[in-house]
Amino acid sequence: MHRTVCLLMGLLAWSTPSPAKCLYAPAEALASFKEFPRGLLDANARGGMGLDFQIRMLAGADNATREALRLLAPQANAMQKAAIGLGLAEASLTCGAQSAIVARKIESLVRASGDDDIARAYARSQAYLKPETVDAPTPEANGPDARSIGLDKDVTLVMPDPMAPLPLPGAKTR
Repeated sequence: MHRTVCLLMGLLAWSTPSPAKCLYAPAEALASFKEFPRGLLDANARGGMGLDFQIRMLAGADNATREALRLLAPQANAMQKAAIGLGLAEASLTCGAQSAIVARKIESLVRASGDDDIARAYARSQAYLKPETVDAPTPEANGPDARSIGLDKDVTLVMPDPMAPLPLPGAKTR
C-alpha cells in the first residue's frame, strides 16, 4: 500500500508542469542567456520585435531567468526598455492563461525592476494586448481623454483630404 501511494505521488509530481515556467525556451538559449545576460542587449541594441520575443520566451522559462532579466533591466536603453516591457506583458498574458502564479511573478518582476520606462511599457502593452480592450477600446486603453489632462472639451484632430491636389510651388493659396 505504501509503495502504491508513493508511486502515485511520484507520477502526479512528474506529470504536473512546474509552476515556475509556462513557456518553452530552448536549453541553449537559456544557457547562453544565463552565462552572459548582457549579450541579449548587445545583440538587440535597437530593441524591437526580436528582443521582445526573446524577453517573452525567457520570462516564461523559470525563476532564475526572470531574476537575471530584472538585474539586466537597468543596463537597457530606452528602446530596449520598451521591448522589455512589451515582452514581459506578452509573457504575463500568455502565462496567465496557464499559471496565475507565473503571471504574478512576472508582474512582481516589473515592480521589482524599479524602472518607470519598463513599467510604463508593460502597462500600455497589457492594456493593448488584453482581448477585452482590443475589441472595445476605452479611453484608458488608448491614453488619457481631454478632460483628464485639463482641457474643457474633447479635441478632435482634423486631417486634410489626402486626395486633394497639392499646390504648385510658388502658387498662392486661398
